[in-house]
Amino acid sequence: MRLRHIFIPGLVLALAVAGCSSDEPEALESPSTTAATTTVPATTTTSFPGFEPGTFPANLEFEGATRAFLFTVPESYDALTPMPVIINLHGAGSTADAQAGGSGMALLAAERGYFVLHPQADGDQRWNVASDSRDVRFVLGLLDQMAASFPLDASRVFVAGLSNGAGLANRLACDHPDRIAGIAGIAGAYDGGADCSPAGPVPVLAVHSLTDFVVPYQGSPPDYPDVGEWAAAWAGRNGCGEPGVTENDNGTISEWTECGSPVTLFTLDLGGHTW
Repeated sequence: MRLRHIFIPGLVLALAVAGCSSDEPEALESPSTTAATTTVPATTTTSFPGFEPGTFPANLEFEGATRAFLFTVPESYDALTPMPVIINLHGAGSTADAQAGGSGMALLAAERGYFVLHPQADGDQRWNVASDSRDVRFVLGLLDQMAASFPLDASRVFVAGLSNGAGLANRLACDHPDRIAGIAGIAGAYDGGADCSPAGPVPVLAVHSLTDFVVPYQGSPPDYPDVGEWAAAWAGRNGCGEPGVTENDNGTISEWTECGSPVTLFTLDLGGHTW
């Protein structure tokens, strides 16, 4: 089952209300927990492309390296109207192009009035999810540069990610809740998730399959936490009460809603490690 057919519409809508993707498992290496030490200021020599609807490739000169990304401009783009943005992060070993197409995010979010940033990890194509890592700074720098060129609604910046990309989304929420309005993780590899002390609550949506054997639902200590425990930890940080649990033909939905920033976990019976 391709999860995007079921959950992408709900994903985009849930993010809005709350404030390579393939069927083959991606190759995961041991998690990186050492933050980069480069301190060269971020600069850009490439203007944001696409002052008309569509998805465009671009580069950002950042901390001495050329970083690639795709940028989606919605059909409803208006140079005078601030619009929300979704940052769509690929999994380890994948690409921004594969994530943009495989997730369906570029098409659907563009239709519904979102900018979408699809950053590309460099080197081994794996995101470094440590606090203040170079990749964390890259994503925040990309937002800064976008805001300088487009009418970005800074109060509606959402991050969605697959696997290792979900791990980076988690890190951004943990360390920068003032800049992130909500996150969504699909088959998330939340290494470093225990090191999370946000200064404020963040809405969280997660989708994970019980048949994911790449990032097991039950966790793989010390690399990955149990997904249910990870979601419950976010609910605790957000000040939520006990979850409401419902079942359907695809699995179980756990919802912590007795709080200002809800947490929702879709536990799928099938699906594997895929969007």
